[in-house]
Amino acid sequence: MEFRIADTFTASLCKLTADEQKLVKQTAFDAQVNPSSPGLRFHKLDRGRDKNFWSLSVGMDIRIIVHRTAQSLLFCYVDHHDGNVQNFSHIECLNRLDASLSRVRRKFSC
Repeated sequence: MEFRIADTFTASLCKLTADEQKLVKQTAFDAQVNPSSPGLRFHKLDRGRDKNFWSLSVGMDIRIIVHRTAQSLLFCYVDHHDGNVQNFSHIECLNRLDASLSRVRRKFSC
């Protein structure tokens, strides 16, 4: 499986506190070591155009947004959980990420 980190993930990670960043990095590492671990709490985000977006819980307050396929896991974004992971701002974010992924796919396709 291929693991990638988007610039949007890195930028959003920098906005968290040092302790929160540590937890996020540990969860990201755990997902890379064993993405099917029962200790990881993935939740499918089905309101975006691309159905491969998932939310990965980091404790009770932080969520990592990933683009997950059988071949890859792309860390896209991280932020505090606001009680409704699928609110408008998240859907807008997912759709922007989807558009970015489409451009990358076109750019690098053979």
